[in-house]
Amino acid sequence: SGIALLMWQLLRQPPLSAAFRAIGNLRKPIQAPIRTSTAMTASREIESSDTSIANIDVQSPKRRDAASIFAIALGIPLPSHAVKGAAEYDLEYYLRDAFMGNNKEGNLPASQGPPPRPPRQLGGPLLPLLLDDQLESCIVMQEFSRISNTPVTELGEEIKIFRNKAARAFQVSHPYVQESVRDEYFFDLTCYSIWRVASVRIQDFSKRDLFVRNVGRKLLDEVIRLGLIPSKNINTLQSGSGGLTDTLPAVIGILELFKSSGFCTKFQLGDKNDEFRTGMLAFDELDDEELRGGGSIDCLVSVLDASTLGGALQINGEGSRFYPDFVGPVLAAIWERAGRVSINYESYFVDPVYRPNPKDFFPDEMLYQYTIKGAA
Repeated sequence: SGIALLMWQLLRQPPLSAAFRAIGNLRKPIQAPIRTSTAMTASREIESSDTSIANIDVQSPKRRDAASIFAIALGIPLPSHAVKGAAEYDLEYYLRDAFMGNNKEGNLPASQGPPPRPPRQLGGPLLPLLLDDQLESCIVMQEFSRISNTPVTELGEEIKIFRNKAARAFQVSHPYVQESVRDEYFFDLTCYSIWRVASVRIQDFSKRDLFVRNVGRKLLDEVIRLGLIPSKNINTLQSGSGGLTDTLPAVIGILELFKSSGFCTKFQLGDKNDEFRTGMLAFDELDDEELRGGGSIDCLVSVLDASTLGGALQINGEGSRFYPDFVGPVLAAIWERAGRVSINYESYFVDPVYRPNPKDFFPDEMLYQYTIKGAA
């Protein structure tokens, strides 16, 4: 077009303006800090066999970058080796808006996600507490039945019907091998189905919160009763007289229990950017003193490849924050026993890879942010 030819001629004329010279330095690296669900971003390589602008002053990278942006904005395809960064995407948006207009849903399609890995096998003494194949005796079903005042067998049949309807679409990205909760992806599908049915049966938001909190509390009670965490931690948790430092062995014990059952592959207690205050050093005596004085303490917990991640992402994409979670409420239940405290927490999905295309989001981590506040 005439505008494209004009831009090409301008870019051929030295020197470039200071603004155009700066464009070449605005590229962002492929790897960057972690983004959460509130800042979903992703990278994309542009492929094209068209080489119509490949010869625009290729010896000047800065000039070539500026030319690429104008060409993209005007609909001229790039050569196959060209890669755009965040700065190019931003400027392209404004140029396209000025010359051609932008679509409400964005101009870039979402990239294809990474291929699904084979499902893990879940097992151990924790699994029957989380889910059972009959959907009758596990803690989540018992609590669901109690809070909805519905027989557990009736709920089980309703969940199985919903699961059968969702299975085909869910299996595309989560290909389970066997129809058993021992299969990670079938476990995920079952949790998704339970929480979807629960969202219909439990309309009151306060009851939803109570449902999730009680699952965590009863799960902790059963773990203690069965002796699934070191016995030296049980007395402290049962008495409710300890501080945050006293709960650390139990917290790590619970997280290790989740990991050993196959529920997740890795966890981190504390800020991953703070090498000192992690694990058994996540809290100290000053935190206990702050809590006793009515102050608040923040804590981060990271869980990788959780077996509820797919269902949680699906429900979150459907516009709800009421999604499957076991780790969050059980850790809250532990800290509830650290004296007179109130526990609030938020959970986030984390994609550890920087991606400029905002439609691309492939998280593998659940990040929990707890605020533990003492009573004054």
